[in-house]
Amino acid sequence: MYEQGIFMVPTLSALATTADCGLPCGIPESAVLKARTMRARHEASFKRAHRSGIPIAFGTDAGTPFNHHGENAQELDRMVALGMSQMEAIVAATASAARLLGIEQLVGTIEVGKQADLLIVDGNPLNKISLLRDRDRIMGVMQAGRFVSGKLSHA
Repeated sequence: MYEQGIFMVPTLSALATTADCGLPCGIPESAVLKARTMRARHEASFKRAHRSGIPIAFGTDAGTPFNHHGENAQELDRMVALGMSQMEAIVAATASAARLLGIEQLVGTIEVGKQADLLIVDGNPLNKISLLRDRDRIMGVMQAGRFVSGKLSHA
């Protein structure tokens, strides 16, 4: 994968939420058991890919059952829990994802000439990645250089 420039997009949340939600969510027992077994294998595969230097990009299958829109940042927590640094997880969600999609000239890093799409939080996600999903700590969301939500959009 590394030699061909192929990315891993682990979508760790897909199996994790199915395995964690389980029977109370109406998932058949056989599917829960399969999700739990596959989750362990999938996490081991993620760790091997990370250790091997395979490019990893962020993805969640958001919008599918148990992976709701607006909750996709929990994928960052899972990546960090499995061995990525906070910065590596942020890069997976920004620069690597943009490179995978072929839009790295437009987004993915903060540079002159690129769209200013930013999430501004109260705190340092390099110390605590979960800040990026703490709605009380989100100060502003900027798209194309304009605040579209958050406390800073009203300033």
